[in-house]
Amino acid sequence: TKIVMKLKGPIIRQVLMPGATESIIAALLFRLIVGMDWTWCFMGGFGVGAISPAVVVPGMLALQAEGYGVAKNIPTMALAACALDPVLAIAGFNIFFGLAFETRSVSMMLILTPVELVGGVLLGVICGKICQLALPPVPSGGAL
Repeated sequence: TKIVMKLKGPIIRQVLMPGATESIIAALLFRLIVGMDWTWCFMGGFGVGAISPAVVVPGMLALQAEGYGVAKNIPTMALAACALDPVLAIAGFNIFFGLAFETRSVSMMLILTPVELVGGVLLGVICGKICQLALPPVPSGGAL
């Protein structure tokens, strides 16, 4: 956790810059090729822009096991960014989904979106703590 906190700036840039760029370019291509409405284009862009942790994580762990980039914490940074990239994609998709289908005003959506995000994080932390208290600790070997 200390390493991740030290690298939070590069991790955030590694999530936001490629994720936002891919989503914007995909949205532009949807608009040019298919001619869809901008909200639908960005919904598709954020859907396409999400990376799959199932592809990135095993490869990064294999490279880490061989010692590549370990001295500069590159695998740690890449794995943290890999975990956050789907969050950006889901949040972006949900924002444009809300714009496409929501009956509330845009200003109300701009107010409620951060509230829903913070509420979801708090609910996740609470559920995690409940599971931590309810389940027995895992032995140090890692396997049950």
